[in-house]
Amino acid sequence: MQINLSSFVILAIMGLLPSIIWLAFYLHEDVKPEPKRLVLWVFVVGMISAFAAAILEVNVACFILPSECAQTSGQVMNALKEVTTPVFLFFNFFGIAFIEEIVKYLAVFFTVLRKRDFDEPIDAMIYMIIAALGFAAVENVSTVNYLAGHRAQFHDITAVLTLRFLGATFLHTLSSGMVGYALARAFFSKKSHFILLIPGVAIATLVHGLYNIFVGITAETELGSENFNYFFRSIILLLVVSAAGLFVLIQHLHRLSRNHNFVNLGDHAQES
Repeated sequence: MQINLSSFVILAIMGLLPSIIWLAFYLHEDVKPEPKRLVLWVFVVGMISAFAAAILEVNVACFILPSECAQTSGQVMNALKEVTTPVFLFFNFFGIAFIEEIVKYLAVFFTVLRKRDFDEPIDAMIYMIIAALGFAAVENVSTVNYLAGHRAQFHDITAVLTLRFLGATFLHTLSSGMVGYALARAFFSKKSHFILLIPGVAIATLVHGLYNIFVGITAETELGSENFNYFFRSIILLLVVSAAGLFVLIQHLHRLSRNHNFVNLGDHAQES
């Protein structure tokens, strides 16, 4: 597929679509709609956070494999597929998943955490998911342009985007939603207890890391083989269980938001 300005715009729009669809879904779940300017701002900063994550991830990869640092970032990341299992696991959990969960959290921390409109427990989860969708949008646009640059056909690009809509993009909303729940419990308390964020980030990192590992193994396994089927089912199970858990957490935060009125004091929220 030849890339010119018009095709680039089309590809960019295609890459944004999975995030836009999920964004519409999650905003529909918000009983009290958030200001559009904040939604857009958090989404954009979430996009920026993806570039920060990429830089950090490549630096961690170079720390693990200093001999590969003269190569391109893509070659450095590919070289990590050949490392020992403990190093492979460390990089997936801490060099990718943990970094991405932290930068998405920081996108919310620096944009809306001290805003007056951040005044309900459910807001923490909604804004974390918005930041995650901005992050995923950059990943999707990058993937689409990579495929187009390697002359992938339109139907192949559409197929990959569909898989990322149901997989990676959805996964980002689930893991960030878990961090959002922990943020809500930490921020909307009598005092600011940000130590409560630790279990949320830990669980999100675990889910995110497992997803990356399962997808990575599936991609390297023969289609239809026993290993492929096992890890493909594992991906589906991980997403379904995580989605069910997030649904329960969303309902809990909705109840807290309905039954309490909070005022944002900057470092925490207090009941009015």
